[in-house]
Formats: sequence, structure tokens, C-alpha cells
Amino acid sequence: MKTIEFIRRSVLILLGFLLLCCVAKAQIQITSHVLPPYLNRIADYSSRPELMVVTVTNTSGVELSIQLTARVTGDNGISAWVKPGYRSPRPILIGPGQTVNLNGNDIAALFDINKIDYTGISRADMNRGVGLLEGNYMLCIRALQYNSLEPISPEQPLGCTSFRIS
Repeated sequence: MKTIEFIRRSVLILLGFLLLCCVAKAQIQITSHVLPPYLNRIADYSSRPELMVVTVTNTSGVELSIQLTARVTGDNGISAWVKPGYRSPRPILIGPGQTVNLNGNDIAALFDINKIDYTGISRADMNRGVGLLEGNYMLCIRALQYNSLEPISPEQPLGCTSFRIS
């Protein structure tokens, strides 16, 4: 009985250290919110900036230059994501301990259809403005180090928000 308790305690301690390690690597914390009415055309969030709020917090002790990336995944087989390697013309600079609130205008470049790859819907449909089909979606935003494009925020589900297109 003591052996099982020892193994259980050891596993819990190991999991705790792994979690602490992952959190310590995350220099940026992101929360995102998509507010109703939910728009089926991703690009429309730049013309309705108040419908998307992204809060970015620098938890490190130094100023960071970041690049945001995003992915939208639906329960209907549709996904859209910023092309790997995309870098905006200039970084978002966030001071140590600083929190920045961004809206649809601030991150409009992430929704440029020429910088997005898709699955489950054709580029032609996206160009014609068909947009996201009915379904439940999850939007996940992640911070990358601007120069190296290495992730500096936690993976999903952190940085994610759900919404429904009907």
C-alpha cells in the first residue's frame, strides 16, 4: 500500500514540475474574446473591431517584441490559420509586466485572406465572401518571438475562445 502511495505522490510531483516548467517558459499570457454578433467573414472583424478583444500580458522582466498568430477551428471540418512564417511589418512591443488590450483593428493583418491557409472551404469561397459556415468554432491566438517566430505563450486552450456561427 505504501508503494502505491509513493508512486502516486511521485507522479503528482513530477506532473507539478512539468507544469511549472511549461508556465515558466511562457513569457506572454493571452486571453481572447469574440463578442456577439458573431461574424462569419473573418476579415469583417477589422471593420467591427469592438467585437474582438485580445489581452496580451508580458509576464517577463524584459521588453518583448512579439508577433501574433491565430487559428480558427470549427466542429464542421473548417479551419483557417495564419500561414507559418508570416511576420507583420512591425512587432508589437510590450514592456515588462505590461498588459496591452488589442481589438480587431490592431490585429487586422491576421485576417488578411492572402496570409491565411484554409481547410474545409476553398480559397475561392473565401474570396467571394462565403466565410465560415454554420458551426461551433474556437479561435486561438498565440504569441511568437518576433525575430525567431518561436512560441512564447502557452498552447491551447490558453489564448482560446469559442463562438457559434448560426
